[in-house]
Amino acid sequence: MDKKRVIEAAMFIANRSLLFEELSEVLHIPKEEISNLCGELKREYDERGSALQIMITEKSVSMNIRPEYVRSVEAFSKEKEISKKALKILAFIAKREKVLQSELRKYFRGDIYAPVKELAEKEYISSKKKGRSRLLEITKKFKESFQISE
Repeated sequence: MDKKRVIEAAMFIANRSLLFEELSEVLHIPKEEISNLCGELKREYDERGSALQIMITEKSVSMNIRPEYVRSVEAFSKEKEISKKALKILAFIAKREKVLQSELRKYFRGDIYAPVKELAEKEYISSKKKGRSRLLEITKKFKESFQISE
């Protein structure tokens, strides 16, 4: 079986970043070879002008939609839509990477608790008790869903 195609299939089905280490365990080949195969895949996708792109970091690889195609195909996404207010709050949190829930009151009118709960349920943010407030942080799922590298 073509190892490069197995990596390609794994990225497609996982829909998340895959560590070279976990690919190495599955394919029983060294991480360095995984890295090289991923580089070859990236070149193939780039050369043929695919709507998909291979993103490689020092330790992982992922398959994403090129940004210029996202708007055209977002209606087909498996993810449920996010309410408008939750999306605004998510953008606010993402810009800062973490924020106290009490700070949201300064920037957003009305109820902030329902949109925060919605974002936490969809696992786009984590929420931890911090004093009399909660510390809200973006999650790995958020970064993967919105194709933001770590």
